[in-house]
Order: sequence, then C-alpha cells, then structure tokens
Amino acid sequence: MNTNFDYSYSADEQKRLDEIRSKYTETPNVITKREQLEALDRKADSAGMTASLCTGILGTLIFGFGMCLALVWDMLIPGIIVGIIGFAVLMYAYPLYRKLNTAKKKELAPQILQLVSAIEKGAR
Repeated sequence: MNTNFDYSYSADEQKRLDEIRSKYTETPNVITKREQLEALDRKADSAGMTASLCTGILGTLIFGFGMCLALVWDMLIPGIIVGIIGFAVLMYAYPLYRKLNTAKKKELAPQILQLVSAIEKGAR
C-alpha cells in the first residue's frame, strides 16, 4: 500500500479556481433588502444629475458662442447678449439639480424608511 502523497494548497490558486467556477455556475439573483436600500439611495442621490449636466453643458456652449461672437467675430453687443443668456442657463443647472433631487427623495422616502425599519427589525 502506497501512503505517500503530495498535497499542495495555495490560497491564490483556490481563489482563482473559485472565480472560474463562479463564471460557469448559475446563481439565483437574490437581492437583499440592504442591496435594495442602497440602490434606492443611489437613485435618490443621482436623480437630477443628468438634467443638470445637460443644462450646464448647454449653458457653457451658449456662453462660449457668445464669447466667440464678441472676441473673434467683432460682434460685441450680440456676443454680450448671447453670453449673458448662456450664463443664465448655466446658473440654472445647480438649482435644477437640487429641485429634482429633493423631489426624488420625497418620492422614495417611504420606501427607504420602510426598508430601513425592516432591516433594523431583522438585526434585533
């Protein structure tokens, strides 16, 4: 009877094997309450980001066009007017962001508070 065997273990190798195994095994998509809470929180925090970025970019482009009118094409008065319009649009971006975020937080507040209380009850 041969009792000699060679056994080597490497934590890095085992981790890599587990990563490969996880790619090819089906795992059920179970979303926990904590994950739902984090997703809702991210959704509430980033509600106005797209609209405010688009508004800010549009305002910056209009402002830049006004500067081009005034400085490059020697159309000083129209350039100043277009620049002021662009600056006004640009300045509206942050209040728009705050308004949309506040509205989204008010909309999602009951769900978030319900999930927080459910998680707290489960932890006790």
